[in-house]
Amino acid sequence: AHPDRIDVVEGQPMSSRSGRFLKHSLHDAGIKPFDCYIDYIMPSYPGRKGFTSIEAQDEIASYEHQLKAHIKKQKNLKVILSFGPEVLPYLGIHGTLNKTRGFVFDQFPVPIIPTYNPAYLFRGNGAEDITFLNDLQKAAEIAKNGFQRPPEDFLLGPSEADVDAFLSPLRDGKTRLFVDIEAVG
Repeated sequence: AHPDRIDVVEGQPMSSRSGRFLKHSLHDAGIKPFDCYIDYIMPSYPGRKGFTSIEAQDEIASYEHQLKAHIKKQKNLKVILSFGPEVLPYLGIHGTLNKTRGFVFDQFPVPIIPTYNPAYLFRGNGAEDITFLNDLQKAAEIAKNGFQRPPEDFLLGPSEADVDAFLSPLRDGKTRLFVDIEAVG
């Protein structure tokens, strides 16, 4: 999202503790950090006011064009991992990180996977470490094999025969079914 103070001082991405955490996480996901192109939505640390300050917003706006140009120059770029919620609007992704994390967005020249900022995890939100690692592994899989949008197959108001036909492959005892039920209210 943005360089840490240490990244700015060192002049090198991933120099901070959260950067080192990212390097280790990439390694755990089977990704070599030197195979990654790393950039920020702003070249400096936003300070205490964060991304909402007028100064930070001006800097992001002035850097946005340069960032998109850098991305387009990357010849072998296969997937983008977007770290943290601040980056999403600049990549054309609308919604909170909790609603977009883990999905693959393919409206950009390469697929984008929003995920947590390593600094967020490093600051004591370690319950999301496995989720973060899963996102990195998804990115590695897409980089290796490409991304194919899965077909959507919705059946609203299925008949008893529709349900039986859907469930019949599960009767072999080997196939597993995962259900995500959305509820309102």
